[in-house]
Amino acid sequence: MRRKLRKAMGKWASVVLAAALLLAAQGMPVTAGTESSGAAGRVGRENPQNPVHHCTKLNDGTDTTDWNYVYFGSYPQTEIDRNVSLTD
Repeated sequence: MRRKLRKAMGKWASVVLAAALLLAAQGMPVTAGTESSGAAGRVGRENPQNPVHHCTKLNDGTDTTDWNYVYFGSYPQTEIDRNVSLTD
């Protein structure tokens, strides 16, 4: 009897925790900053677009393509200690 009760309590606890995480995640906005590589070189908060190819109909390599970058950040693999001299 105790095992059944304990198993049922574990299932309900899992459901409650999953619901709490789902509700908490609703309040977290997800945005990414983008940088356009077009001629204007504008930086802003826009949705990334598909690449746009501008063909010049010449066979001299002057075609251009505009695309967007999405930066998620960078994270060092080791701790960086700014007090350590590189010449030691």
